[in-house]
Amino acid sequence: PASQFLNRYLESNLSDLIPGKSMGRLKVVELGSGLGISGIFAAALGAGSVIVTDLPEVMNQLEDNIKLNPKVGCAVSARALRWGSDDVFGREFSDCDVVILSDCVYWEELFAPLIHTLLELSKKGATIVLAYLRRWKKSSKFFKLCRKKLKVVKVCE
Repeated sequence: PASQFLNRYLESNLSDLIPGKSMGRLKVVELGSGLGISGIFAAALGAGSVIVTDLPEVMNQLEDNIKLNPKVGCAVSARALRWGSDDVFGREFSDCDVVILSDCVYWEELFAPLIHTLLELSKKGATIVLAYLRRWKKSSKFFKLCRKKLKVVKVCE
């Protein structure tokens, strides 16, 4: 459900997320991509480049889904990325404009690594769009931690 909301949100708002930057120049990074649907959708909407990321064991599925969608409009690439790792410092992730993720707030032990990754990716001003379906009380801890280090704006509840 959260990825469907994210895609609808991107459809209506992606071109306006970074004022003064044309859609075709937007660099989008999707975290915890799973199947890569939202990242591929961002490419279909006209983003300039998209990197879909997840754990190494998911890369084959991500690559297959990219190949199944060859005419989405821009280059979509898949990269392994563990939250909290130094991988996020790579050149390919620098200067991203928009970071998207949905349904990635499950395990409390991953809250700090995810926030670290979000902070690194947004250092140069990237906008983060996180879609989440409230399931557990413990997830409120994640958003409290985010509010300490990031500007959080609730779009819809």
